[in-house]
Amino acid sequence: MPLTLENVLGYAFNKSSLTIHMRYFGQLSDNRRMTRSKTGATILRSDVKKWMNDLSMCVKLLSQHLKFEPPIQIRLDGHFKDKRYPDLCNLHWCIANSLKVGLGIDDKHFRFQDGDVITGAKEPK
Repeated sequence: MPLTLENVLGYAFNKSSLTIHMRYFGQLSDNRRMTRSKTGATILRSDVKKWMNDLSMCVKLLSQHLKFEPPIQIRLDGHFKDKRYPDLCNLHWCIANSLKVGLGIDDKHFRFQDGDVITGAKEPK
């Protein structure tokens, strides 16, 4: 699942762009990303939390020499083998919270753009 970050207003000068490929799994985009602890508190599932931490660390490391200024455009492309389209609202929530930690920019400045979504068993060439 390619995820591209672009500085929207930096097109005239130094356009910062960053593309990250991350694995997608179903718990990211549905309400099953939350679970209950032994005390009854609602928490994130451990695999979702690990995915979000991996994304935030990847963005933090790769964007050290890039300067991102708000607003930031986020393009999400995906290939989903099970022919199901993800719930983008919940998927955007996971991505936005990860990028908020990685970039240190509030998620109200993120603009999501849905890119190419391919469903089916074969990988695109």
